[in-house]
Amino acid sequence: MVTEVIVKRAVDGDDEAFKILYEDLYKEMYRVAYYKLQNVEDAEDVVSEAVFDMYKGISKLKDLNAYRAWAMKILNVKCSIKIKEYYINRTEDIEEVDCQSLENVETESVLRTDIKKALDILSDEEKTIVLCSAVSGMSSDEISTMTNLNSNTVRSKLSRALEKLRNCKCFKYDY
Repeated sequence: MVTEVIVKRAVDGDDEAFKILYEDLYKEMYRVAYYKLQNVEDAEDVVSEAVFDMYKGISKLKDLNAYRAWAMKILNVKCSIKIKEYYINRTEDIEEVDCQSLENVETESVLRTDIKKALDILSDEEKTIVLCSAVSGMSSDEISTMTNLNSNTVRSKLSRALEKLRNCKCFKYDY
């Protein structure tokens, strides 16, 4: 378990303490990145870039209790940049769609497709809040620090987003 002492040591430049922070966050950072990007390699790249930026900037962290929110905010920015790259590349490569890529899309598991469809009905902000809450287990206070929203606003947006997902007609089966 990460304590304020470990965070303080990492802020002061202790590489072993930073390693502990990294080990504490890596899996949930990867899960959030994967759910946002839907691509294993890109999720790994984005997490690596985020961890590198965290390592470079941890000495500037002022609120030691907000290290998780700070890390997830960095990850969120990296994911947003990658998503923008997707849209740029997609418009450039739109004519290059081949049959094999269509077959790959068709062979994805039903659950993964349903989850992606469900997440697609959410705004980027809602998606971030839902993923940070459901996948990372972050509290509304941590998410509010990350998103610069009031904690009550985060809870309201989470509640509305979850209601949207419950009412979503994009699931093929009841799970």
